[in-house]
Amino acid sequence: MTVEWTYNSNAIEGNTLSLREHFEVINHKDAIIYVERLAAQTEPIKPLQPLTPFHVRQIHTLVLARIDDGEAGKFRATSVRIAGTSHRPPEPFDVPGLMDE
Repeated sequence: MTVEWTYNSNAIEGNTLSLREHFEVINHKDAIIYVERLAAQTEPIKPLQPLTPFHVRQIHTLVLARIDDGEAGKFRATSVRIAGTSHRPPEPFDVPGLMDE
């Protein structure tokens, strides 16, 4: 019922809520729940545990589930650029080491 209600609500606004868009919404919610659970494991007297590369890959897996399962949870293998900025992301071969740092 929730999916149908969300779909119809979006359709009224002109959003087609394709299957991919549906998975993006659900996956985003699942990733937020995962991050909230990680944060909840911290007690007031205990410092927050740092996120590890494993946690980041888990979040990435959740975000890409049913969208791009082949790449989900993996570090990127190609160079990327961010339009409109002079920032240059690291080369793909540098990412695993930088994540460990």
